[in-house]
Amino acid sequence: MNGRFLRNACVPSGNLAVLAVAVASLVVLAGCGTGGYEERLSGCIRKLNAVANELRDPTPVAGANFTIRLPGTCQAALEGADQRRTNAGPITLPGSLTVYEVMVRDSVGGEQPYYLYVGSVGGGQKLAQVAAELQKQMKTQLTPQGEWVGVQAPTADGGANQWRMLRATGKQVFYCRDKAGAESYPTMDGLLEVYLHEQGGSIVLVAWRMPSTLEANSQLSRWAPLVTGSLKAK
Repeated sequence: MNGRFLRNACVPSGNLAVLAVAVASLVVLAGCGTGGYEERLSGCIRKLNAVANELRDPTPVAGANFTIRLPGTCQAALEGADQRRTNAGPITLPGSLTVYEVMVRDSVGGEQPYYLYVGSVGGGQKLAQVAAELQKQMKTQLTPQGEWVGVQAPTADGGANQWRMLRATGKQVFYCRDKAGAESYPTMDGLLEVYLHEQGGSIVLVAWRMPSTLEANSQLSRWAPLVTGSLKAK
């Protein structure tokens, strides 16, 4: 997964930080009389603005002195819904969380969801403690894909936010609608990807959950580094 973040950083249309660095590089080159400078600078700025516009304005992280930018598809938080929608499958995520649900059209005209969980873990817990408890749950309820790994999420100023990530797969219950709008809660192969970040005595948690067949359509590999890279202390 760390490699996935690094690969995304090489895709100009999919990474805000790299575009910012590209703009800065062109500014440096301007003094060298580089041909086509204005055209390349304008192109980079257009791409930078396009990516930024796909993210919402900074949203406060519940229980922590941070803001984070979410995909534009994540509008109102999911509140008061069936717990099979608001819970993270068979895993109990710690802390004060806000849940977002996005319905995506499937190949037969129905809709399947992906979920984004954002929040913080209080109570004076340490990151290692939180990570160990989550890994224990995943080993019991799902199948972890390896161990916790460190990932670097590029930030808009050319730096990087340091996160730990653990991914697990296994049978999970999901809320679905068929093409006629009928609701159901089938058990499907699903994935859960959890990110933890510790800074200034706070632990921030970001998690994604979805049916395995929806991973490509949800653009998880594109959104995950953009969202985690947007975390900023107030």
